[in-house]
Amino acid sequence: MIRRDDDVFRNGEPGLLAVGHAVAISREAGGRVVRALASDATRMPAIGIVAALRGSAVFVRARGAIKVPPVVLSPDDYVHVGSTYYVNTSTPGSLTRLKPSQGIVQTVALGRRRPKSVHLFIGHPFGAADEDTANLTFGSLDVSDLVDGATDTFVLPASTVEGSVRVYWNGQRLLRGVDYAEAGTEVVLLFMPAAGHQVEIEYGTTHGNVLIYAIADLASQVPAIGGSYALPEAAVAGTMRVYRNGQRLIPGKHFVEDSTTTFHLVGIDLASGEDLEVSYEKEGTEGIQSRQADLSNQIGLNGGVFSLPEVAITGSMSVYWNGQRLITGKHFVEDSTTTFHLVEATLAVGEDLEVTYEKEGTKRVRSRQADLSNQIGLDGGVFSLPEAAIAGSMRVYRNGQRMVLDKHFFELSTDTFEFVVDIDPATGETVEAEYTVAAS
Repeated sequence: MIRRDDDVFRNGEPGLLAVGHAVAISREAGGRVVRALASDATRMPAIGIVAALRGSAVFVRARGAIKVPPVVLSPDDYVHVGSTYYVNTSTPGSLTRLKPSQGIVQTVALGRRRPKSVHLFIGHPFGAADEDTANLTFGSLDVSDLVDGATDTFVLPASTVEGSVRVYWNGQRLLRGVDYAEAGTEVVLLFMPAAGHQVEIEYGTTHGNVLIYAIADLASQVPAIGGSYALPEAAVAGTMRVYRNGQRLIPGKHFVEDSTTTFHLVGIDLASGEDLEVSYEKEGTEGIQSRQADLSNQIGLNGGVFSLPEVAITGSMSVYWNGQRLITGKHFVEDSTTTFHLVEATLAVGEDLEVTYEKEGTKRVRSRQADLSNQIGLDGGVFSLPEAAIAGSMRVYRNGQRMVLDKHFFELSTDTFEFVVDIDPATGETVEAEYTVAAS
């Protein structure tokens, strides 16, 4: 069935295209659509799935639900609830539940509770080589000020790991080898961006050890002389997360890291008595696992003492009351490795209380964060991480406000989540996610 919002293209492969095929706009067929193939850069990225064929016209659906015939699902012939589907690397037009280990990775659809149907989500493509990031920490470089209509080459830090670069043009993820090329520590766009366009580059640097999560209360430094705040120890570059009165600030917009031990706020003057807290990653040797727990069902019980479901590492607890970050030692106190209590706060039944913490683990993990604001409005509240996360490790922030798992958002798979319908973010708002990934 054709919908009004389906896009119409000319058929670049008459007799080969079928309903359910993932398709791309061909650079070799004059802008006509052909079957997408993850191993062929000329047939990527996918723009949607064929909803109908009418003569030489191809109706392509890029969002919503669509039935997908078994012939284009590989290796399975049915849809799994919550599973993520990618463009196949071997069969043109087909989808697979297995994330490609080579070629181009692109999330295209999510399994939903409909027999033999999927819910479309056209994610940004990236090279499979980008997934080998276990020993990398990512930094971000906004080069928009250099975009003047005559500049297409940008210089990266000397420590950049070859193959780790990801480039975004006006929020759109670009395809390596098609839209840009790496030349040593330089990125060369294969087109000329116009003045005023936004270009942001992510890049990876190597770290050999496991990273450990730490928190520091910097309220005693408010207001800072010269506006610069100092951490008690060195952090891994790019891992600082700053909270003002419990509100998450946006890196590069609200604060800037000046070194591995200092940062300054942008356009924000704090007054004495305000709270400022920073979390960060530091080099470590122990295996650490991130956890989160909804403790709302304990409100009104146990004399105001809240219990975690397992033992946490001392000092690793972060508590959120109705999505608002509480300050360690001021708003709550850790009583033991499994309990804490709130300070001068009485919660009512129906309010939200969530805690995140770290625990000892045998599985080496690394923390990641991603700004997903450019995905707002693309798929009715479904967002895709740039890589698979450890199940249950996602922490989502909307406009800096912490969202509660299973109340404000749901994890659909290891790399996707969805907001509940009544709080879908609008264009102009911000959506950020923190998560952990397994390290080799």
